[in-house]
Amino acid sequence: MLGRLFELRLEVMKFLANKGQHEHLAAMKADNYVFETAYLVDIFASLNKLKLQGSNRHVLAFHDSIDAFKAKLVLWHTCTGNTVSFPTLTELLEDKPAPGSLVATSTEHLSDLITELGCYFPELPSGKNKMLNITRNPFQRTVEEILKELQ
Repeated sequence: MLGRLFELRLEVMKFLANKGQHEHLAAMKADNYVFETAYLVDIFASLNKLKLQGSNRHVLAFHDSIDAFKAKLVLWHTCTGNTVSFPTLTELLEDKPAPGSLVATSTEHLSDLITELGCYFPELPSGKNKMLNITRNPFQRTVEEILKELQ
């Protein structure tokens, strides 16, 4: 939905101008709005790729998807200014430079997102994670890796 709004932003601006919504029109024309919306389009696209719903998947696959996404967020947070993982934003940056506040805003957002995901999906205790590893793929485990309680 957000991606579609971003694609149609020029048409939406024309609509707002025709309806006399000058306050909303000014907000949409602001550079911060355009760049931050492009950034959010890419974040939501990444979240949608997690596929946290559906059949024929088990809880460990969901857990692995969340862990991979959390690692991706940490990587994006540490590589501040690198927009390779954000195609919509990268495409926009080819036309004009980003405002100075974009890096600070996106870094703060990534930090908040990492914190919130950590609250909703905390790390498993190491003993519990070892116990689940045998369930993920039992044929790739050695006897030493398997807890004695499970042998």
